[in-house]
Amino acid sequence: TVRYTRANQFGLLGFGGDRDDDAAVEAEGTLAYLLRRKVAVGVEYRTRGRNLSRDDETAAWDVFIAWTPNRHVSLVAAYVNLGSIAAPLTAQSADQDGAYLSAQVGF
Repeated sequence: TVRYTRANQFGLLGFGGDRDDDAAVEAEGTLAYLLRRKVAVGVEYRTRGRNLSRDDETAAWDVFIAWTPNRHVSLVAAYVNLGSIAAPLTAQSADQDGAYLSAQVGF
């Protein structure tokens, strides 16, 4: 996917900034592989612009596994790295990452 955007921090900190106020092309992609009919593993990657001088915005990525035991239930587990989100340039550990678990049930 290609996006043409001015977003800062996925839009959480507004659009455009003091470093760059113009829209830019940003890329994102997902690659998944079906291990079995009901189990998929994959990775996602998303670039982000650097419009604000007070924030060193970096790319975001994740790795995931999804299981759909039937058409009503799905479970997703992932490790997510959102990069730097609203962290000052001097922060020693600016990356924000962690585990993600989602369960969805629908009837």
